[in-house]
Parts: sequence; structure tokens; C-alpha cells
Amino acid sequence: MDDFYAESAKQSLLGRIGTTEDIANLCSFIASDDGKNITGSIFVSDSGALIAPPALGSMYKKVDEK
Repeated sequence: MDDFYAESAKQSLLGRIGTTEDIANLCSFIASDDGKNITGSIFVSDSGALIAPPALGSMYKKVDEK
């Protein structure tokens, strides 16, 4: 699983995997006065994976490989 995370980090736009602290910071912002005008929004915290999706096939072994 460490290989999966390392490869994912290399292929993400920011070059890292998000942490629980990243999510907590987003939640804190939304709940704060600074985020009081935000309504009905979807927030994606994925280190840019949706913008630059990795080639996931290279991270998985084929079914017939042993």
C-alpha cells in the first residue's frame, strides 16, 4: 500500500497526498466567518488529482500477473 501512496503522490498535481489536517483546515474555513457566504458548494481536497489524474493502470498488477 505504501507503493500506491508514493506513486499517487508523485502523479498528483501538488506532488503529495492530502492529510487529515488538510481536511480539518478546509472544514475550519467553511465554518468560520470567512466562509459565511459559501452555500451549496462541493469542495474537493485531493491534491489536484481531478485536474491531473494519474495513469492508474501503472499502479496495479494485471489480474493474470503473479
